[in-house]
Amino acid sequence: MQRARSVFGADKLLTVSDVRRVLSQLDRQFYPSPFNVRFGVEDIARVELDGMILVLDREDYSVSSKIIKERRYEPHLTAVFRRWCRPGMTVVDVGANVGYYSMLAAGLVGTTGHVMAVEPYSGNCRLILLSTAANGFENVELLPVAADSRAGWSYFSTHLGSNGGLQPGSVEDLSDGRGMVVPAFQLDQLVSRHVDFMKLDVEGAEGRVVKGARRIIGEDFPVITTELSREMLGRVSGISAEEYLAGFAALGYQINLIDRSSRELQRFSSPDELLAGWSDPLQIEDLLLIPPDAR
Repeated sequence: MQRARSVFGADKLLTVSDVRRVLSQLDRQFYPSPFNVRFGVEDIARVELDGMILVLDREDYSVSSKIIKERRYEPHLTAVFRRWCRPGMTVVDVGANVGYYSMLAAGLVGTTGHVMAVEPYSGNCRLILLSTAANGFENVELLPVAADSRAGWSYFSTHLGSNGGLQPGSVEDLSDGRGMVVPAFQLDQLVSRHVDFMKLDVEGAEGRVVKGARRIIGEDFPVITTELSREMLGRVSGISAEEYLAGFAALGYQINLIDRSSRELQRFSSPDELLAGWSDPLQIEDLLLIPPDAR
């Protein structure tokens, strides 16, 4: 415990949970902080929804609080998982976050299937392990590392809450104290089994992940969901959205936008057609990439 001065309005004795509550109001992208306060037993919430149990962090305003309050999460993407994940499949969840999609997939693929949850942030990994135990899942494999374009290390930035992201790892990044060095691997190194379904949601590092997964994508042709942001993709992966999607189009993948309201798929004949109306670089959408043999 510590004495907080006028920065909080008045002298006040704060618990660790109080400190976490204050820090959680600071968005990682716009107000990054070097502080990282781990959650304790008093911060844990246990939520039951859609036939599964999720162990969540009450002070995580990025993801957990939405699930706790609404008792659902991203219904448009959840519907895609329910449509495409079937018993016996292998699912790779890259950017597993608090584990919502890993737990969802584990139930859908069943005991004959396998889920690989790739997540570099230790706090999220704790939640994934706790949820896996709470559900009694034996088909979830946690990989507490970053998926990247090369093996070695990556610089991961977060201060509190589930959302974090890889940074370029420049001298300035490494010096500012707002992140941590984490082990990194190519997905092609991590995964030896056939992959049927893959989710990519890594705050702009999708291009780096795909570069390290060329064998998996080119040989297994998994169904892929990917978050797409022009701004984040360019800043973190150093490539354009056009270049990113062109790689999938060259392999014959069908590009679909997942409509958040209707949950319907909007099919586009090419990356150019999709991106023609994408005027806001900060716009973020979820795409479904369907390989030729899965249509």
